[in-house]
Amino acid sequence: MMRFRRILWTKNVALGDGELAYGGQDASIKAREPKKPGDHFELHSTPEDAESLSEPKVGDLIVLTQHGQATHLIEVIGATIETRSRRTMRKGSRDTRFPYQRTCALVVMHDFGTAPFVEEAFGFNPRNEGGEVFLLSQLPAFEASNFPLWAVQKRLEQQLDGAITIRDLFLSRNKGPSPAELITQELEAELLGRSPMVAKHIDTTTEETILRKRPALRSSHRRWFPRKSGR
Repeated sequence: MMRFRRILWTKNVALGDGELAYGGQDASIKAREPKKPGDHFELHSTPEDAESLSEPKVGDLIVLTQHGQATHLIEVIGATIETRSRRTMRKGSRDTRFPYQRTCALVVMHDFGTAPFVEEAFGFNPRNEGGEVFLLSQLPAFEASNFPLWAVQKRLEQQLDGAITIRDLFLSRNKGPSPAELITQELEAELLGRSPMVAKHIDTTTEETILRKRPALRSSHRRWFPRKSGR
């Protein structure tokens, strides 16, 4: 089965503004933090959310969201939920609020500069507030979207684990004309009787004047006229 079919769950996590949870950026954290795909780490939970953390099966994928962005795609590795070691909890910190954990592996991680917003990643706002692990197919927002589950899963895979990052995609859109635009330029250059390189540098005012005088292209579709009355 393809990977995207295993994207079944989502969980919201949150630190302070601008702080990336499970990002390996805070040197004071004692628990394992992932830095590259394949790294194992512990996904933590409060006592209230521990039951939901036990529900995913080994091999299932979870989308982590935080501050309105989808930042991680992770794979469940641990067979069961475990009690977190006290040695991984920093005294006087929020760590003690999360005494349960489950071992996972990082599939892909984005920082806030490349992570898509949740509406872009899911195709809708999942509204997965709190720390519970939600089954995608049971989210009220998913049911209201009328999207098939496979389409949401495929979208998440492409947004989070595509061949290029969101930042790369943005940059690529600003590097030059798209293939469709290049074809349009070729057609316009042919109609103007100029080479593509010359047409590329035509003065805008002159080009607009010439293009308005272009002969209309004959349509390949038949035109149907209304039948006369009195048949």
